[in-house]
Amino acid sequence: MQKWSEIDLHRCFGRFGSELYRLSRGQDDREVNPHRERKSVSNERTFRENIEHVDEGLLRLDELIGELFVDLQKHKDRTIREGFVKLKFNDFTITSAQVPMTNPDPETYRTLLREAWNRGNGKSVRLIGAGVRFVPEDEADEVQLEMF
Repeated sequence: MQKWSEIDLHRCFGRFGSELYRLSRGQDDREVNPHRERKSVSNERTFRENIEHVDEGLLRLDELIGELFVDLQKHKDRTIREGFVKLKFNDFTITSAQVPMTNPDPETYRTLLREAWNRGNGKSVRLIGAGVRFVPEDEADEVQLEMF
C-alpha cells in the first residue's frame, strides 16, 4: 500500500482508498477506547505441523479448553451466550462451529470440534481455537430474567 499514490488508491477504492493511504502510513485519528466491553474470550493455537487426525485434534482441544476455563474465572460476572470452536485448515480456509450455551463443558466443545473437522473433508488442520461469546452487558439483565 505504501508504494501506491493516494490518487491511485482513490481510483481503485474510492474514498476508502484515501483512508488506506493514511492508515498504511500510520496516520490514524480514530479514538482509542481501552475500556470497551469484552465480547468474547478465546484461546487458539497454530501448530508447527498440521494435525492429520481428529483424535489428535481432540487432545489439543482439551489443552485449549483447560486454558479457556482458567481465563473464564476472570469473567465470572459475565453471562455466556454461546461457545465456539474455530479451525483453520492446511489451505488456510477457516470454519467454526458454535452452539448456544450458558455453562461451558468439555464434551460440548469436543462435539463442536468434530462437526467443524468434518467440514474439512479430509484436510489437515493447522489451527484450533475454542472460546465463548458473552451477552452484551446492556442485555445481560434481560437474559437473566428470561432464564427464571
